[in-house]
Amino acid sequence: MKKEWDKTQDWFWEGNIQEKIANYMEITEGFKVTEKANTESKKQGPDIKGEKDGKYRIVAIKGYPSDKYTANFPGGKKGEKKRTNPNTQARHWFSEALVEILLRKCSDPNIEIALGFPYFKVYENLVERITWLRSKVGISCYFVKEAGEVIYLHSD
Repeated sequence: MKKEWDKTQDWFWEGNIQEKIANYMEITEGFKVTEKANTESKKQGPDIKGEKDGKYRIVAIKGYPSDKYTANFPGGKKGEKKRTNPNTQARHWFSEALVEILLRKCSDPNIEIALGFPYFKVYENLVERITWLRSKVGISCYFVKEAGEVIYLHSD
């Protein structure tokens, strides 16, 4: 019997990106990950919260939109091709992640903030376009490549 497609099978699904970044933070950067949101249940809170040497880093993570419906909706059934262009949806998700970490920084100016995305050109271009903001506010970025490699861009 053929297994039904599930969004978690896509390397660029948010939960898979979250795992790669959390592992990178712990193994490569020496952070202790103290919180991880459950992306399946859409739990509110930081996608990743890490602590190192008394400092905290909050990471807002987005995956890349699937070109298929991930659940049954009035516009289509799970697994069917969506009408929305994934790049258009990705730009909206980028905006949501950016606002989320800016609000967190405003509520606690002492935390470090970062964005995390799968490595797609649309996200790379958007991160490049906010270079000035990243340097002024201190926004770092993580990109995860399909093979699992994590690229970290420091805020300065």
